[in-house]
Amino acid sequence: MRHRLGVALSMSCIAVVVGCGSDGSSAPGGGSDTSGAVSTSKATTKAAPAPAATDPRATLTSVSADKVGKIEYSRATSKVRSRLAVISDAAKGVAVGTRLSTVSLQGRAVGGVASVAVPSKMAGNAMFQDQFVVQLLNAVSKGSEKPRFVRLSGRPVAVTQGKLRLAGWFEGSRAVVLAIDSAEPDVTSLAAAVMEQHPPHA
Repeated sequence: MRHRLGVALSMSCIAVVVGCGSDGSSAPGGGSDTSGAVSTSKATTKAAPAPAATDPRATLTSVSADKVGKIEYSRATSKVRSRLAVISDAAKGVAVGTRLSTVSLQGRAVGGVASVAVPSKMAGNAMFQDQFVVQLLNAVSKGSEKPRFVRLSGRPVAVTQGKLRLAGWFEGSRAVVLAIDSAEPDVTSLAAAVMEQHPPHA
């Protein structure tokens, strides 16, 4: 008799702990008490998808260019060298070769162009291309101009159209920097012509 009573008391204690009466009914106080209870159901929370990476180049404004005719390249004049010589220092440690040339249109010198060769592994990185081109343009302008990127002839091109008219872009493993000295043509038109009639390699 004592043994049965002990079992009954033990069951009652268990029932009180889990919040149920000895008959399996809920504990007094209305709904079941879930405080401290451990859920055995599996979590159904679904992780939010990672945001898709966006290419800033995809949103570049496309600009058109007027035809300027055939251009010619020749040995860099003293004016071109004084304007673009800073590129060698700005590209130090990266460039494997730099070549400066004078750009002429219809027999008249209109500016200069620098061709800067870099290792092909580095040139294949779009972020490197953009940063390197801006670095070169900033060196030429001494930070007085703020380059902005546009899409010209299907290619990302950094341009400045203030007091100094500059353009910079990549052709394969070469960075090209164009500086215009004359009032005409505009920077995008001459840049498009240089793209079509590639400057001498470094």
